[in-house]
Amino acid sequence: MKLTAMFFKVILSFCSCCFIFMSACQPSDTAHHQGSTTSLLPDTTIRYAKGFSIQTCATYTLLTLSGTPKDSSNRYLLYNDSLPTLLPTANCTPLKVPVRSIAALSCIYVSMLDALGSMNAVSATDNADYSNNSNLREGIRTKKIVELAKGPELDVEKTIALNPQVVLTFGMVNESPSYKSWLDKRHIPLVMCYDHLEKSALARAEWMKCLALFTGKRHQADSLFTRIEKEYQRIVQLARKTELRPSVFCELKYGDVWYMPAGKSSVAQLIKDAGANYLWANDTASGSLNLSFESVYQKANQAQFWINTSSVSSLNEIAAQDKRYQSFLAFQNQNVYHYCQHVNAKGYSSYWETGMLYPNQVLNDLTLIFHPELKDSLHDFYFYKKLE
Repeated sequence: MKLTAMFFKVILSFCSCCFIFMSACQPSDTAHHQGSTTSLLPDTTIRYAKGFSIQTCATYTLLTLSGTPKDSSNRYLLYNDSLPTLLPTANCTPLKVPVRSIAALSCIYVSMLDALGSMNAVSATDNADYSNNSNLREGIRTKKIVELAKGPELDVEKTIALNPQVVLTFGMVNESPSYKSWLDKRHIPLVMCYDHLEKSALARAEWMKCLALFTGKRHQADSLFTRIEKEYQRIVQLARKTELRPSVFCELKYGDVWYMPAGKSSVAQLIKDAGANYLWANDTASGSLNLSFESVYQKANQAQFWINTSSVSSLNEIAAQDKRYQSFLAFQNQNVYHYCQHVNAKGYSSYWETGMLYPNQVLNDLTLIFHPELKDSLHDFYFYKKLE
């Protein structure tokens, strides 16, 4: 009996040692570097954005892009010197930073990188027709920046010749671009950003902190975002003191569908922060709503303001698309505003580049529209103008 008990003790001790050894070898929230263990700590300075998270330690940063609940998360291990001997998770893409060649397939990402002093890292973009960025257009003129696409597909030959270190693009719900597998085979990381799914303008602008990680400009991003946030909140406080809350609706219909910003969209939040009553504010969806002309007219025909009218730049253009638009009170009172203050030669507004980066400027314009009595405390229009 004594021998049997001793045998079980030996077996138990052996199993315990194996368990401890195996546990120590499992990837977790710590990483082992040449015999030492470094803890990954969450970055708590990300206050608004929900689509990405950052964990840092002394030798690398782990960036996680969450996407949507149905998407698998994308993780990138960004390191400066040497690759860690043991990755913190099996599902991550190692990438040495700062990156010197970025294909930024959105004018928004180009503007963010430019604002952070990283324009020299931008080696490619998609369709430059959309851009108002003078640095981007000059880069294309001098062939320092390559235009890789006019539509959704990349130019394969140009991309092979360029061989960028990373490709930035916007992610669609439960979809990957058709060229993802092609990039994977060539070991070119594809970073799919979901900034357009954020529910507030500040959250979308905070993605500059994500992009800054690839070029080593995090300090600049923190500083810039702090200034933007401070001015945004100043205007919010101004608007809150006003007594009137004018009613507002948005957009024009495309074909038979009127795509109205949903109640939890960043546009809805901007209108609320500007001291107005968005007529679809009680809707609980994000993104946009697919509505009929009749349903919009029933709710918005007496609305005081009409904003964001697609690509039109005059009341006559609106009426030419559909004569029924003239029945809206906002049209009759000429209270229609659109972000066409500055457009390029192709007719594209700077709103889609710098407006996403500087939501304080968009909020300034909307507050000036809804509350002109506050004009002494606001800047002149950055993006919007009244349609005539």
